Amino acid sequence: MKRVVQRTPNLGLSIRLQRLAADSDPLPLPPAPDPTGCPCSATAVTWGEIPVYKSGTRAFSGAIQGSSMPYTSAFTLAPDSDAGDTHTWTLVGIPLGDAVGGVEWDIAWSTPPSFGESAASSGPLLIVSLPPASRGFGSNSLTATGRCGETVIGQLTLTVIRPFPF
Repeated sequence: MKRVVQRTPNLGLSIRLQRLAADSDPLPLPPAPDPTGCPCSATAVTWGEIPVYKSGTRAFSGAIQGSSMPYTSAFTLAPDSDAGDTHTWTLVGIPLGDAVGGVEWDIAWSTPPSFGESAASSGPLLIVSLPPASRGFGSNSLTATGRCGETVIGQLTLTVIRPFPF
């Protein structure tokens, strides 16, 4: 069977429909659900970062502290608009494993964010944003727990420090 889908002057498009042969391979079946109820196979979590720029002598790439993977604890001096920082810094919590699509995050700050810092999940990732601020000295700590179903796969901590303005 042949059907005309669109006609324009000097241009045409048509589709030809035909039956598939009976011996064609079927589509593969999705993986069977895990009997424990875990929708993924993540085994750990780590911090990653999206470096934006270098400001003065401080580079954001120094924010993650640790000697080996996975990095689960980090601290940073947050961007300071009084010192000329203009870009929002971003840290990313990353699940590790073969299938991480079902990872969810429990997010808790030690105090309510007061410098504009924020944390939210985006699919299996944890996105932490630290915008530049000019308010005075302070700190805040984030604890983010990665879960695969009911199973805890890891915990990330971040301490954000706002230095005294100069």
